[in-house]
Amino acid sequence: YEEATRVMSKSSSDHLILGAALILFELGRFEEATKLTSSLADVKVPAALLQSAVRVVAGDQDISADGLSGESAAMMKLNRLISFAQSSAQSSAAEPGPDGYATPFHYMAHISWLEKALKDILRELDELDALKPDSELMLRCTVGELAVMAGLKDKWVRESLVKTLKDFDRLQPKDPSGQAVVFRALTALATLTNAAGDAITAEGLFHSAQDHVARHSAPGRAALWRRGVANAFAAMLETGRHAEKRAPEIKRLREAAGAPAGAS
Repeated sequence: YEEATRVMSKSSSDHLILGAALILFELGRFEEATKLTSSLADVKVPAALLQSAVRVVAGDQDISADGLSGESAAMMKLNRLISFAQSSAQSSAAEPGPDGYATPFHYMAHISWLEKALKDILRELDELDALKPDSELMLRCTVGELAVMAGLKDKWVRESLVKTLKDFDRLQPKDPSGQAVVFRALTALATLTNAAGDAITAEGLFHSAQDHVARHSAPGRAALWRRGVANAFAAMLETGRHAEKRAPEIKRLREAAGAPAGAS
């Protein structure tokens, strides 16, 4: 990674420099990625998308899809939703939903708005003629994750995650972010399944996600996704009927996630 980034970043080709910036972004070196994309004239739209993703990490909600269309507009809108979700989770205490479960957003206004926005993105994906398969895979996975994070349990959420997994099997992506889609989608689907009351099936899905994590070793933000599997699995076990008996397992999962026991 280091050698490829060094060579590509010194190229006279904007496309190669963008490639170096994308590698830096995957490695979590966001400031360096932003600097490389600051003056790329030939790849303005991809550079703008990468810069918006960096702003999401920084918690900036000033992200607009104005002037963009198609796949690029869908990506920018989703970046804005991710930023909104992060900000909502950080700025307000979790409030109980109507079924007693806590969600990281103000349940009524925020959830209603987010659900509509996510559905709009899915509709746009279905209507786009020139959407690249790998882009759809990433977008659909992220939509499903955000929906589950928001506590949405409607049929469309499950359908989106199941389609993501089917598309993953068909496409078999080779890049680290694409390969991470399978355990990201499985984790979201497991969380959704547990919320529906089927803890046994949910645990099977978590074990499947862990199997894929064991075969994935890319550095950078991919490591955060891998830790997210352990964290979500531990959260499920902590609220299960046999939490006390499974305390050692929960402890191991929390350690793998880099979080203290009892964290959520």
